[in-house]
Amino acid sequence: MIDNLTADEVRRLLNLQPHATCGFVRVTFISEKRVAPGGLPPPFAEGRPVGSALYFMVTPDRPVRLHRIRNDQLYHYYIGDAGGKISRRR
Repeated sequence: MIDNLTADEVRRLLNLQPHATCGFVRVTFISEKRVAPGGLPPPFAEGRPVGSALYFMVTPDRPVRLHRIRNDQLYHYYIGDAGGKISRRR
């Protein structure tokens, strides 16, 4: 089943929404614990959650735009190809 999903089907299945810099996104977790204001340099000086998780998907029509990431991020690759069809790597 997963081999035949289109990018639009995955977007609907995961309820991904358009994002300004990275295709489509849905936040799945935001930590209740926070870094206190003043605990980090700008742009995070006002405080922030200690962690979060999200799904994101890029497509030929919604590529990643060049932007600066000012915090650590960990990426997991699940499925996909450059042609727009979702498929498993074999």
